[in-house]
Amino acid sequence: MIRRRFLWVLAAAWCATAAAQVTVTVSPVEAELRAGQARTFSASVKNAQDRTVQWLVNGVAGGNATIGTVTEGGRYTAPLVVPKANTVTVTAQAKADPKAKASAKVILLNPVPAISGTDPWAVNTALPFTMKLSGRSFVPGAFATFGGVKLATTYVSDTQLVVTGMTAAPPDSQVPLIVTNPNPGSAASSVRNVKVLPPVGVSVWPNNRTVRGGVELQLSHSISNNGNKGVKWYVNNVAGGNAVFGAIDAAGKYTAPLAAPSPPQVAVKAVSDADPKASATVAVKLLNALPVLDSVNPGTVAPGPVSFRVRGSGFVRGAVVRFGTETLTTTYLSPVELEAAGSVKPAPGGRAAVRVANPDPGGAESAMRVVPVEPARIVLTRTQASRFLEQAAWGATPELLARVQQVGREAFLAEQLAAPPSDYPDAQPNMGLSAVQRRFFSNAMTAPDQLRQRMAFALGQILVVSGVKTGSMEQMVPYQRILLRHAFGNFLDLLRDVTLSPAMGHFLDMVNNEKENPAKNLAPNENYARELLQLFTIGLHQLNADGTTVRDAAGNPVSAYTEETVKEFTKAFTGWTYAPRPGAASKWRNPSYFAAPMEPFETHHDTSAKALLNGVTLPAGQLARADLEAALRNIFEHPNVGPFISLRLIQHLVKSNPSPAYVARISAVFANNGSGVRGDLAAVARAILLDAEARPAGRSGQLPDAGQLREPVRLVLTLLRALDTRMIDEPSLASWADQMGQRLFYAPSVFNYYSPFYRIPGSGAGGPEFQILTPATAVNRANFAHRAVRNSLGGTVAVDITPFQLLASDPEALVEAVNHALLGGTMSSQLRQSILRAVGATTDLRTRARNALYLGAVSAEFQVAN
Repeated sequence: MIRRRFLWVLAAAWCATAAAQVTVTVSPVEAELRAGQARTFSASVKNAQDRTVQWLVNGVAGGNATIGTVTEGGRYTAPLVVPKANTVTVTAQAKADPKAKASAKVILLNPVPAISGTDPWAVNTALPFTMKLSGRSFVPGAFATFGGVKLATTYVSDTQLVVTGMTAAPPDSQVPLIVTNPNPGSAASSVRNVKVLPPVGVSVWPNNRTVRGGVELQLSHSISNNGNKGVKWYVNNVAGGNAVFGAIDAAGKYTAPLAAPSPPQVAVKAVSDADPKASATVAVKLLNALPVLDSVNPGTVAPGPVSFRVRGSGFVRGAVVRFGTETLTTTYLSPVELEAAGSVKPAPGGRAAVRVANPDPGGAESAMRVVPVEPARIVLTRTQASRFLEQAAWGATPELLARVQQVGREAFLAEQLAAPPSDYPDAQPNMGLSAVQRRFFSNAMTAPDQLRQRMAFALGQILVVSGVKTGSMEQMVPYQRILLRHAFGNFLDLLRDVTLSPAMGHFLDMVNNEKENPAKNLAPNENYARELLQLFTIGLHQLNADGTTVRDAAGNPVSAYTEETVKEFTKAFTGWTYAPRPGAASKWRNPSYFAAPMEPFETHHDTSAKALLNGVTLPAGQLARADLEAALRNIFEHPNVGPFISLRLIQHLVKSNPSPAYVARISAVFANNGSGVRGDLAAVARAILLDAEARPAGRSGQLPDAGQLREPVRLVLTLLRALDTRMIDEPSLASWADQMGQRLFYAPSVFNYYSPFYRIPGSGAGGPEFQILTPATAVNRANFAHRAVRNSLGGTVAVDITPFQLLASDPEALVEAVNHALLGGTMSSQLRQSILRAVGATTDLRTRARNALYLGAVSAEFQVAN
């Protein structure tokens, strides 16, 4: 019974099962989804108590990213990227019976793309562009159209595409941009309008700038109508430029070449990175570099042929080296080195400004370097030679100074003693002395016989003939020739020719001087005899060999002669008249004729005996010429003559207050030249100039009785020669000396322009030249210096201060050049500081040079020669 019951139940269960099989249905059974979209599917399970299902995609429980995913609730999400097989099956499987399941077919489609932005935001018309598209749902194979034209499209990601293309749409229009995803389910985005801009614009500035070689110019640029602001730079169409045209970097910094090309202008162009057809060009005018001079090798240059090198920077081909005012032949070696060759002259002040000048375009000079100019082998320093030429010449010129430095004092004196005399123009009747004055200054400025001229001028101030009475050319020229001819001769010969000079005869009344005739109440004129003794030869008092006065026991000066002596000499000089003019018969009181010595007329000569100096008596009955010769020799042999003439010559050549020992040494040479000859003026001049007292060590201007005030004629000449003044014509300089108190050839009296016996008030020191120094003439001395340094002395002389101006950028160098040019290197520190302060008060170089020279020339250190 139990077994039957079990079998019945089992059979009933089987029958029930067979009658109710589990089934699953899915809804919907088919769907289309775009990538990333979701759809919920429902599943129904029948004939099972467990009605839950498990969801699968293509048999994969829950699916995956490639085929899509499905949740337990049946929500299917399509993959972001449609698989190659774009149909998938979404299956619901009964958990009660895994065999019971149902599926839905899902067709996967690409998503609908969307554009959210573009970079750039606009494009230029007719310009190829590359654009980044930002958005979503981009798939491989997506493409963009731009105004209906398909663009080359590169898929980057589902959020980015890159497209390239070009549009011909007009500026300011809008072009539709659409992205289309491909099949399956090809779909287009909504339209995004892109603005069309005008062509790319490029601007560059500044324009038309001028740039020197090696100098940088920063150029700027701007780009319009495009977001790409980058440019590439070109110089004369060379990318980045080159050494010839100049270089430019990526930031627009242009560096000009040292040497300007030909033509001296370049075009600098900026080309847009966005559009190579878009560019802008500016012109840059180029000048050669500013040369910089660092050194000169060798550092000291000797006058004459030279060859040296200069180093620096910024040199270009065609650059020249300028040495003072001269331009030398220059060889270009490199931008930093040049070689100069040529011939240079001695420089005023012994210093030359060396510069390098680059040629045009923009020709310019470097700052100068000061180079000493010194002879290669010297025996005298500049100071020694300058001091010597103050005495042996009309002052130093640069050339003469260099010569004396090289040969020394004795050799120079030998040259001077051998030099032929300069001359004056032949006398013309009825002419004054202006032509003679002009020739005097011309000779003094340029003629080589400097010492002869100094001696002749000194002798002419001792043996005075003045244009005040002998103011015609035919009177003065023969007399000046006598002085020049005998300047290095014997003093006795000079005395003879001076005595017989018709100019002297006219000036001091010896011509036509009658012997005494009581019956006619005639007495001979004593002028010449008196001045010959007092001023020309022996002086009023007896002298010691050192020039000091001989005094008696009471301390009184001992007279050298008496009034009776003057009368006796007057007798000896009677009976002389002018020589007859050519072709005329001679007679007593011939008409004035100055071209030949006076001639004697015995009937008018006093033939009585004459008691002369030193107990000498001329016998009665001698002819006029014999008496004259004997009288002159009597004076010549007097012991006073040596110290008298020696003192006067020292005063004119060297110093106003020589020591007695100095005078004694020169007097001894006058008495005996070493060969037993008395009165040798060449030996005297040589002894004066070579004496130790003529060349003291250091500056002697601090001593109260040292040096001598430059008389106006000498002041004019010394200053102009120191400045290397050029003669354009025979100079009209006499008027300047006249304004300073010395009218050349017009001494106011037989005592000369100033008395040789004048002493400076309050000092006791001798200073003959100070007699003509007054407040008015002192102002005129300063005025002359002022006019000289400004080259305003008239058209016959040219004072060129350029050598000093070239040094003026360095005040110390300028003042040192003035020191050596005017003061022989002996400038005091006080004067130096004064001039430096004045120079520093202006930046104008010419004014600096003028002020320095002027202050040097008006200083006591220049006005009083040492």
